[in-house]
Amino acid sequence: MEHWEDFLTNASTADMWTANGYIKNPVGDAGKPRIPSLKANKTDKSAKVDTNAEKASLLATVFFPKKPERQASPTLSAQIKRVTMDPDLNWKAQETAAVSKAHKWVTLFKRLARTTGGLNGTLMRQLYRSVGLPKLTYAADLWYEPPHIKPNNKKRSGSVRVLGQLQRIQRMAAIAITGALKSTAGDVLDIHANLIPIEIYMESLRRRAYIRICTLPTNHILNRTVQIAYMNKDIIKMQLSPIQQMVSAYRDIDPDRVEKIGHSKRPVYFKPVYLTETAPTRQASITAEKEDKARFKIYTDGSGINGQVGAAATLYEGNQQEPTAIRHYHLGPTTKYTTYDAEWIGLLLAVWLITTVLEQGRIGISNISVYVDNQSVIKTLDNTRPGPAQHITDAFQTIAESTRTKGPRIKKFDIKWISAHSEVARNERVDEEAKAAAAGSTSPEDNLPEKLQQPLPYSKSALVQAAKAEAKQKWKEKWQKSDRRPRLEEIDEEFPCKTYMRVCRLLPRHQASRLIQLRTGHIPLNDYLHKRKLAQTNKCKKCRSGQRETLQHFLFECPAYRKQRVIMDRAHKDARHNLKSILKDVRYTTAVLQYIDQTGRLPKKYHQPER
Repeated sequence: MEHWEDFLTNASTADMWTANGYIKNPVGDAGKPRIPSLKANKTDKSAKVDTNAEKASLLATVFFPKKPERQASPTLSAQIKRVTMDPDLNWKAQETAAVSKAHKWVTLFKRLARTTGGLNGTLMRQLYRSVGLPKLTYAADLWYEPPHIKPNNKKRSGSVRVLGQLQRIQRMAAIAITGALKSTAGDVLDIHANLIPIEIYMESLRRRAYIRICTLPTNHILNRTVQIAYMNKDIIKMQLSPIQQMVSAYRDIDPDRVEKIGHSKRPVYFKPVYLTETAPTRQASITAEKEDKARFKIYTDGSGINGQVGAAATLYEGNQQEPTAIRHYHLGPTTKYTTYDAEWIGLLLAVWLITTVLEQGRIGISNISVYVDNQSVIKTLDNTRPGPAQHITDAFQTIAESTRTKGPRIKKFDIKWISAHSEVARNERVDEEAKAAAAGSTSPEDNLPEKLQQPLPYSKSALVQAAKAEAKQKWKEKWQKSDRRPRLEEIDEEFPCKTYMRVCRLLPRHQASRLIQLRTGHIPLNDYLHKRKLAQTNKCKKCRSGQRETLQHFLFECPAYRKQRVIMDRAHKDARHNLKSILKDVRYTTAVLQYIDQTGRLPKKYHQPER
C-alpha cells in the first residue's frame, strides 16, 4: 500500500489523465506499468489488482463520487414562491392548485358552522375574508385574467373555467356563513353574507395589484417594465404578459402619475429638529393648547368635501386674533387624493411658513408650536418605515432639515396634536380655510414650496379606495338587475343586509339559520321539499287536514301549534299573520324564531334528505 501512497503523492497531472483514460478506453498491460499494484478489500478477503484497467477503475471508485442511485426525471411543473409554473406559462397548473387548496379549506371551514355550537355568521365571514380569500387569490394577478370577449369573437376568453370553480367555492362559504339551504340563489347569499360576488372581487383585486406595482420605486426591476408596457399599450400583440394585460385593462392609471413608495427608511440614529407631542385625551389637547406660551403658533388642517381635497395652514404671533399668514393648496378629487395626504400637505405648508415668513433669526430661539388634528400624521413622524404619502414626508423632512443650522437650540419647533372640532377659535379658523382650499382655493406659486409648484402624484390609498368603491357600485348594479331583488326588498331594502348580520350576531346559530330561511323562503317544510323530490308528500303531517305545509300554513294556520301561536301573536300585536311586516322588525322576528323552537317542527340540526 505504501507504493500506492507514493504514487498518489508524486503523481502528476499527466498520470491522473492517463489513469482516467484507462477507464474510458482500457489498454493492454504490455510495457512498463504506470500505476503500481494495488490491494482491494472485497468483503472479508484482499485481492491484488495488477492490470491497468482494474487499477484505474479502483482509482475512480475510491476517489471520485459514485453514480447516484436515483436519477432526477423532468417534471411538467415547478413551484417558485408557492406559484406553480408550467412550460407553456398558461398557469393551468397554478389555477388547479389554487382551486384545490381553496376547496379543501372551505370543506374544513364548513365544520365551524354547525347549527349546534357553531360560530356566528359575523365571525365566519371575518374568517373567510381574512384567511380563505387570501388563500384562494394568492398571486391571482399572475394567473387570473377576467373573462372577456375579444373583437370578432363570440366566446369568452380569460379564466372562464376557473371563475366557475371560484363561484362554487364562494357559494359554499356563503352557505356556511348564513346557514341557508343549498338551493338558495347565489346573489341572495352574497347580499346576506355581505360578500362581493367573486367575479367582481377578482377584478378589483387585479386592479389593486396593478396600483401596487405602479408604486414601486424607480430602482425596482418592475418599475421600468410597467412603464414600457404603458407606453406600448396601443400596440396589438398576440400574447400579452400579466403586466401588459393589466396596463391594457386599466388605461386610466398612468404609472408615472402614481406616487412611489420606496423600501429604505430613515436611520435609527436620525435626530429630527422637532419634537412631537400627543395628548392622552381630547380635553387634555384643548387644555394644553390653551396653556401653550409659544410665541408663534401654526395650525394645519386637511379637508375632503364635495369630492375634492384641500389643505391649509395659518400662522399666529402672540395673542393675535387674525393670522399673520395663510397658505392654501387644492390637491384634487377624492378619487386621486385622500384627506391623509391633505393633512401632510398642511404640515408641509406649516414648515414652509416657518422658513419663509418668520424672521430667520427667531428660529431656534423663540418657541414655535405646530398644531395638527390628525394623530396618524404624528405617528408617521415617529415611525421611520416608508408608507403612503412618502414623497410629501420627504419634502417636509428636507425643509425641516434646512433649519438645523439656525439658532443655538437643536429643537426648532414642536408638533402637537389637537382634537378636531374642539371649539378652539384658531383651530376652527384653519378648518374653514381647509374647506376653502378643497373648494379650489390655492395660494400663488411663489408662496408655496417647490414640491407644490408641480402636480402631485396620485395617492395609492385613494386609488385603492376608488377601486373598492367601483367594485361595490358594480355589485349594486348587478343586484338591481336580479329577479330576486323585488321580493327581498319587500322585507329589507338595505344593500347589503348589514342590519341582518348585526341581528344574527346576537342569535344562537340555529336561529340565525332559521332567519335566513324565513327571509328567502327556502325552509325545509314538506311543500318545499316535495317540489325538489326530497319528501314523499307536500301535506302537513301534524294537523292531517290535507293542507299543503307551506310557510304560511306552518306559521299562521296549522291548528297543531295553536298554543304556541297565541304567544307569538301576543308579541306581534297589529303585525300578526303578516310575514313581511314581521320580518321587517327585529322584535317581531325574535318572536317568530321562538315560536319555531317551541313547536319543535324544525330540528336544530337539519340534514337534507338524499334524492
